[in-house]
Amino acid sequence: MNRVWVLIVFAAFLGCRSTASTPGKPPADGSHPGYELTFSGNEAFSNGRLQEVIANELAAFDRDGPSRPEVDDAAYSLEEFHRSQGFHEASVSYDYESGDGEPVRIDFKIIEGPRAIVAKIQLEGDLQYDRDTLRKAVGGVRAGVLGGGELYFSESAVFAGIATIREFYFTEGYLTARVSEPEITFDEARVKATVKVTIEPGPRFRVATVQLEGDLGPSRPKVEKLAQKLIGKPFTPRVPYSLRAAIIEHYARQGFPDAAATFRDERDMTTGAVDLWFTVVPGEHVTIKGIIFEGQERTKESFLASRVKIRVGEEYDRADARESFQRLYRTGLFESVQMELVESEGTERTVRIIVVEAPALELSVEPGYGSYEGPRLSLGAVYKNFLGSAKRTHFKTSVSPKALGAITGITDPFLFGSEFTGNASLIYSDREEPSFTSESIGTVLSVSRQWTKKWRNSLIYAFSHEKLTDVDADDPDAQDELDEVDVSSISLVTTRDTVGGDIFFPRSGNRTRLTLEWADTAIGSEIDFQRIRFTEASFHALGEKSVLALSLRTGIIMPRGDTDVIPLQERFFNGGENTVRSFKESELGPEDNDGDPLGGETFTVLSVELRRQVIGNFSGALFYDTGNVLQDYTDYFDLHGFRSAIGIGVRYMLPIGPLRLDVAANPDARDGEDDVVAHFAIGMSF
Repeated sequence: MNRVWVLIVFAAFLGCRSTASTPGKPPADGSHPGYELTFSGNEAFSNGRLQEVIANELAAFDRDGPSRPEVDDAAYSLEEFHRSQGFHEASVSYDYESGDGEPVRIDFKIIEGPRAIVAKIQLEGDLQYDRDTLRKAVGGVRAGVLGGGELYFSESAVFAGIATIREFYFTEGYLTARVSEPEITFDEARVKATVKVTIEPGPRFRVATVQLEGDLGPSRPKVEKLAQKLIGKPFTPRVPYSLRAAIIEHYARQGFPDAAATFRDERDMTTGAVDLWFTVVPGEHVTIKGIIFEGQERTKESFLASRVKIRVGEEYDRADARESFQRLYRTGLFESVQMELVESEGTERTVRIIVVEAPALELSVEPGYGSYEGPRLSLGAVYKNFLGSAKRTHFKTSVSPKALGAITGITDPFLFGSEFTGNASLIYSDREEPSFTSESIGTVLSVSRQWTKKWRNSLIYAFSHEKLTDVDADDPDAQDELDEVDVSSISLVTTRDTVGGDIFFPRSGNRTRLTLEWADTAIGSEIDFQRIRFTEASFHALGEKSVLALSLRTGIIMPRGDTDVIPLQERFFNGGENTVRSFKESELGPEDNDGDPLGGETFTVLSVELRRQVIGNFSGALFYDTGNVLQDYTDYFDLHGFRSAIGIGVRYMLPIGPLRLDVAANPDARDGEDDVVAHFAIGMSF
């Protein structure tokens, strides 16, 4: 189809975006309309790295001009940075020249001095704990590309480590422990430092007894059980506060919202034995007389009531109140939620819930780019409070030179008042693949549940009418009647996500997804098949700035019943910016006589990527991909047909995701295949 207008719209969108210099980041030569910046004496770090160190001060230069106080701050930041990197004698001065009508000239003069490592951490005294455990408290920057080498000496890091050791002893009950100031000595060349610390733990304070006073009522056995858990445990000043909070929480869950507790302690400074006394005042037993809501304008009161776990006539339970607050806040409808008890008659009280509604309409504009699709633009709208009950109506369309798609539907995050999410969507897609064009229109119905922060399950019904045009692939086994086909399927999807850190540059955790799909004439499909897809990505931090990312993606589709051939649009393809990157889109795997990709019934992709933040928003990557596509699912376990990619990549972080350039070499290129392929895209490969 003709998509020239798509490029026109996209170009107009980019043309409307204003350009501006990034605050605090002058050009590499240091020039700026208001000042000229230079560095001298720096050998270990580039000018760009030093500009990054003083980014905050440079932002002030750009905003207000380079005043001497700001330049002083920048010099101090540079000096502290060098000392944190092992240059313990580093000093930074500067020349500051200003003249009428001339840019201010600033030259930072850096004397790096010797770079030292921590050769030995010497711990003396009655330590009570393993020396290696204590030594690990002294951190800092380590040598090596991956940050796994020797520890650079930093006086501030040493003192921070000693403070950590003191805190460790204190939290273990050694309230009078003495950890000496570090004695630091250097070798003659001043490149190896020895740190000596003496530790005198003193007595370890432990809870000996806990006495309870006051009218504890029927809750005495439970409170005594809470108190007994402390006996013999290390004592710190925080311990009685923790028990007091637990006692008050217990009573608040039993209908006593005004419960109070006070305590005192006596410490034996010789033996470390600590005796605790708690006085408990439960207060009145409260039941709920009513619930009133205030502040809602679009949201129905009946929906608010359905999210509240507190019930009229029942005793007050702080856990129910807390969960009610969380349920209301998790709807995403409110900027703030407040809950309070209002005096009524006697021991009855009313719960007042005050909400401030957030804007219900969200509009989105998402530009993107892919090495195959080219520039793409997505426009979307979501209304988050349809019918005043948190149902979400949504619409999104995406356009690119090779694809046009749209999806609209409604989502109920609390289906029939439950914790299940229901969704109904209509989907249209028209996409030009390397060997055919696929057009489909259909519907998706799903029910899902987030069981924990990590685990989620979804049950999905999908129906689509699919049509192939411009078919270049010549498959002698293909059925012509499958160029236009109805596909109806049911899928069960299980996901587990433990990824932590930056969403675009995760440093730890795993993402796992398993999809089991079944299509059959019994539910309206014209083809019968079973399909299994599995993806796994894991991330492992290597030092402060490096991450090892691993990925496995695989799938198998098996025709069933009267279906002998899987149509092109349902097959697996491999090669491209997110799979084996030494191939262009879909070009890895079986081909016809003209070199057009045919796809297959199985595929696998394995990727290993070493990612490292370099400077500012720039990061780099070294990667290895290997994968295959096989025509017949029965060959899945034969593990043949694997092709590889070895490459290097550069990423620049944008608000919408990383701008990515990957260059991959094919170590075993065959006739007609490219030796090197470059991919330019937005977003990580996995």
